[in-house]
Amino acid sequence: WVEPRFLGLGRRDSLAHAGGMGGTCSRPRAQYSNCTSLLAVYLVVYLDFVQLSFVFPHLAALVESLGGDAAQRCALLSAVMSAVEAFTMPLLGALSDRYGRRAAMMVCQLGNGAAQLLLGFSTSFPQVVVARMASGMFAGTWMMANTFLADMVPTEDRPGYLTKINVALGLGLATGPLGGSWLHDCGGIRLIGVGAACVCALNFCVVACFLRESLRSAHLPGQGQRDPDALSQASAWRQREPEAVGPQPLRSGCLARRVPPVLWLLFLANLFNSPLSMLLDTFVPLYLTHRFFHGDAAEGSRMFSRCVACTGACLLAIPLLIYERFQRCAGFDATIVIGTGIMAASLVGKAVAVEPSQFLVCSVLFSVGFQLLGPVIPVLITRVSPPEAFGRSFGIFMSFGQVARVVLPSAFSALYSLAPPLLFLGMALMVACEATLLLAIARATAGGASGSLRALCEGERCVGAAVGSAPDALVEATLQFGSGYDLKVQAAQFAATPEAPLSRASSV
Repeated sequence: WVEPRFLGLGRRDSLAHAGGMGGTCSRPRAQYSNCTSLLAVYLVVYLDFVQLSFVFPHLAALVESLGGDAAQRCALLSAVMSAVEAFTMPLLGALSDRYGRRAAMMVCQLGNGAAQLLLGFSTSFPQVVVARMASGMFAGTWMMANTFLADMVPTEDRPGYLTKINVALGLGLATGPLGGSWLHDCGGIRLIGVGAACVCALNFCVVACFLRESLRSAHLPGQGQRDPDALSQASAWRQREPEAVGPQPLRSGCLARRVPPVLWLLFLANLFNSPLSMLLDTFVPLYLTHRFFHGDAAEGSRMFSRCVACTGACLLAIPLLIYERFQRCAGFDATIVIGTGIMAASLVGKAVAVEPSQFLVCSVLFSVGFQLLGPVIPVLITRVSPPEAFGRSFGIFMSFGQVARVVLPSAFSALYSLAPPLLFLGMALMVACEATLLLAIARATAGGASGSLRALCEGERCVGAAVGSAPDALVEATLQFGSGYDLKVQAAQFAATPEAPLSRASSV
């Protein structure tokens, strides 16, 4: 789960002596967090999905016990919760950028606990609606976990660590319903609400005791620059005095944007990716029942359970055993192409399958491709977005996903009514559009800092000013746009020796 160098057992970087960082530290805290914080992030995600899966299997029964049209009311609850998440996630992300990730995570746990208590003791449908709205308002644990890892883990290691979040998510969804069923048998929905609130309280303690703030102290109100390790980050360089940074033209234009425009293309790609699993969960049981079992709902449910079990196995095996080795051998761009290609081919296979076993094989292939593609968008967000805007960027990313989950199922319902196989062909087309966007963005950002720096200088018309005025200008631009950790190391080392010749600055 955690590589040895995160424990201080690996290489001893000379970066610890650069940019004002002295002492004999084996690695800068700004680049390498300790093992406890990283494992605590995965534990928080696991516990969060445990408490969520306590509740949602029994939500329909609770709504039905309150009277009215249960199916319509459940659909209303899902739409309301998604709408609230779409509105509040960007706000929560912006607050985490302003006041810190740890504080935002703790607020999420407190809000979730209160929402689950209210749901457990609800005696009318309006109270259930308020409880689900509160749950959607504070449903930022997964987003905050991604932001924590993006802050703590170097760029080249992020794909492997971000994909392991799916393992914690899968384990939570696998074990949570068992505990929820036991609580329901013992005390009904009220005991489930109390149990979910207790898990949220435990999560709050984990965050308070084992997670240290990952956002650099230079960004937090009232902190200034008390942590010298923050000087190794681009955000801390921008907070320094103007004479130490270089000419002012580098501060204008694209350097001043907190959310770069290319991020909106990533958010658009998330519109195609987010509803895929929801669409499959909604329509596949019906499709299996009528396509292969002539209306036998029991057989269709059993077949769907087999598909879900295979998906769960892939959810554990791919991130733990395969993804990092595959990404290291094939490369990031090839992972996008292969992952989306497998997904599109499996969806077409589902549309033309004539036997349940063929559909099952296609389901396994889709799960493999989906897991290969899993961390791509979060990694690209961290590659493009400034570190001090990670929270806001992930919040908007979540908001786009919730909008897609609200809007697209209605459109695909009409497609399913027209001809059921068209559902899978339409989803394959969505995957192709997503692959095009992701590959274009990955290729545009894969040139490293040199290509980004060249594009920056061409856009700002500041090549001569940067080279002629101060070497720190190039260091500033490199730290702003460089995605490679080794390049940041060289830039920080050069910053510690300003008497070096300009040729050294140009090479950096």
